[in-house]
Amino acid sequence: MRTALVILLTALGVLFGLYLVYRLEGIIEGIGLAIFLAVALNPAVNALHRRHLRRPAAILLVFLGLLVAVLVIATLALPSLVAQVQGIAHVLQQPGGLTNEVRKVATPFGLGGLVDTLRPQIEALPGQLSGAIGSFT
Repeated sequence: MRTALVILLTALGVLFGLYLVYRLEGIIEGIGLAIFLAVALNPAVNALHRRHLRRPAAILLVFLGLLVAVLVIATLALPSLVAQVQGIAHVLQQPGGLTNEVRKVATPFGLGGLVDTLRPQIEALPGQLSGAIGSFT
């Protein structure tokens, strides 16, 4: 009887712990990201601190450098991303556009017949994608 009670209480404790992790998932992710950034950026902060820069100033400088790096990468990648999205939108607006594009890619590999077999699924993709995107907004 006592063993069964211990097993039951242990199982309930584990389930409660899993429930807490599920409910606090966003907070746990934030803490994980903060720990990762602290560990990853600590060598740069220490290097600046060794060069007689106060630690708060070193931290601020490293975070500003990280922000500038992210902004530069975003600035360089954004035009290409916009062009690709516009290209996809153009292909999807054409009658049979997606199927024809898939066929262009598949035919050199001898998979043209497979495209014909999968045509209904390929033609249904734009509607499914727009439904999926709509669920995020």
